[in-house]
Amino acid sequence: MPRFAANLTMLFGEVPFEDRFAAAARAGFAAVEYLFPYAYAAEDLAGRLAANGLEQVLFNLPAGDWEAGERGIACLPGRTGEFQDGVGRAIDYVKALRCPRLNCLAGVPPEGADPDACARTFEDNLRFAAEGLQLLIEPINTRDIPGFFLHRSAQAMAVIEAVGAPNLGLQYDVYHMQVMEGDLAPTTQRLLPQIGHLQIDDTPGRHEPGTGEINYGFLFAFLDRIGYDGWVGCEYKPATTTEAGLGWFDPYRTRLETRIATADGDAVTLEETILYALSGGQESDRGTIGGRDVIEARKDGTGIVYILGPGPTIAAGDPVTVALDWPRRYRLMRLHFAAELVLELVYRMLGRPEKIGAHIAEDKARIDFALNESVAPHFPALTAEVERIVAADQPIASAWSDETAERRYWQIPGFDPVPCGGTHLKSTGEVGAIQLKRKNIGKGKERIEITLVEP
Repeated sequence: MPRFAANLTMLFGEVPFEDRFAAAARAGFAAVEYLFPYAYAAEDLAGRLAANGLEQVLFNLPAGDWEAGERGIACLPGRTGEFQDGVGRAIDYVKALRCPRLNCLAGVPPEGADPDACARTFEDNLRFAAEGLQLLIEPINTRDIPGFFLHRSAQAMAVIEAVGAPNLGLQYDVYHMQVMEGDLAPTTQRLLPQIGHLQIDDTPGRHEPGTGEINYGFLFAFLDRIGYDGWVGCEYKPATTTEAGLGWFDPYRTRLETRIATADGDAVTLEETILYALSGGQESDRGTIGGRDVIEARKDGTGIVYILGPGPTIAAGDPVTVALDWPRRYRLMRLHFAAELVLELVYRMLGRPEKIGAHIAEDKARIDFALNESVAPHFPALTAEVERIVAADQPIASAWSDETAERRYWQIPGFDPVPCGGTHLKSTGEVGAIQLKRKNIGKGKERIEITLVEP
């Protein structure tokens, strides 16, 4: 799953900058980035990171007179001394904030500047800055910043090759490159070895993922499949308020700051949650609440009661951090959809036999049918059809059919809406390869077991 960092320059603008660290942590972010730290004491920023359990993953080198419209000075002949002084200043903040990487904005050359001189200056400055830093360069679209020197990914790669520094890489902003180039998936896959950081925002409008033309559900799943393991910076402008626009983030939250609603010994409920109970046959989530392991999560009406393992006493009203075991959740999600897909295909191939049981565990899923014939002869056709649908990487639509009763459905092209609980993937390609096994569980009963075949 992509790891998301809140861009505090863009998000949580409803509160002063110093308070945005706490707001990001409460929303479930584990890391932050922003344009510049230099207006604040490094020790104060470091304290806010530590107090909120956040990691600083990126900021920019000093970029000239931002208020006057400058957008970087790295390519400007005659500003080399200022650039080098800025690198020294940035290093002080890198050490204090333990930030692993910096972004260098190329800038906008003045009218009439010699392009070759700007290119040489840019490359020389990058060689200087990259000596002691993990340094990135970012192509930016020329619609938003007319004349920006670095504006295409191929141009950035040529600069990286010319500089020849092993710790110089690419910051790939999906919004900027969609405006300039499109073809996002093949480009990110081709440039993956050089991409040190990603940023997201949708177009048009530069708002939240899902508000424009970019298929972020597909793109996030694609990044997982190609092995991108870096941070993804959320550098978008909220369409209304930050909190109102975080619906896209809900499936990816692995951490939440909330409060204990009720406590009765080791049994607690939460004001908000990201840990779900058994639903649709999918086992309940695992994780921690206030540092204590969640042993069991069970439905209680429309709420969830959590049974906690040993640890500090927790009382109603206490603030707690909720942490989700995401790798386990994701395996459950993949097996759940694989089982749902197999079920629908069995219905099509065998005349809708009665389903008499199902269970989704971390190691395998199972579906039980009332059948007087073996399902094994149908496995080649079943497997081939599942492989075809997975390879097509189709989007999976999922929404409430009855929110009051907490009933959901999923749908892919060629299938009617299928009622289903549990959590859902964004695309069929996330399932990956599966293996089917037949098990006889008694006269007139057949079981199909489904396991994931990991690369």
